Amino acid sequence: INSVLNRLPAERVETSIILNPTLTASEFLEIVMLDFDIPDVPASKAQRLWKLQEFLAQAHHQDRYAVLVIDEAHKLSVEVLEEIRLLGNYESASEKFLQILLLGQPELDDLLNRRDLRQLKQRIALRLYIDPLTPSEVQQYIMVRWAKAGGQETPPFSSDALAMIGQCSQGIPRLVNSICDSALLMAYGDE
Repeated sequence: INSVLNRLPAERVETSIILNPTLTASEFLEIVMLDFDIPDVPASKAQRLWKLQEFLAQAHHQDRYAVLVIDEAHKLSVEVLEEIRLLGNYESASEKFLQILLLGQPELDDLLNRRDLRQLKQRIALRLYIDPLTPSEVQQYIMVRWAKAGGQETPPFSSDALAMIGQCSQGIPRLVNSICDSALLMAYGDE
């Protein structure tokens, strides 16, 4: 998320990044506004929506992009997903005022496939997936991560260990990280 956002021209982009979406619909709207640096969040939902709409329209008028990023979107409630769908209604005749990115685990697909969320699913313009890494990609991934962490030589894993990491992680980068972390910590503990 940060890598992508850092590549965008900061003077043209307003962002709200929600890292913990396990909120009520009201709390969600409040955190979005706070993260967009909208001052004095009103207590009533109608006033919040009015103020958010003004903010988005002003950003659009200033040729700025408003981007809402929601990480861990697979944990969103149906009620919050409906609020997100409705936020997508803020638009001019030709452009959306708010770009929304939902980032999540594969369970997000199951959630979006619910019949009661079909309207939201129909509005999704682009869906991208990260497939599990192949065994050779796992090895390359570990080498890159090792070098990024300051490792001067090849990673301290035998070829058998690398193969086992690939197999046990099923090529899921988060699990590769966890397995390698644990192995390095245990090796350190054993001196």
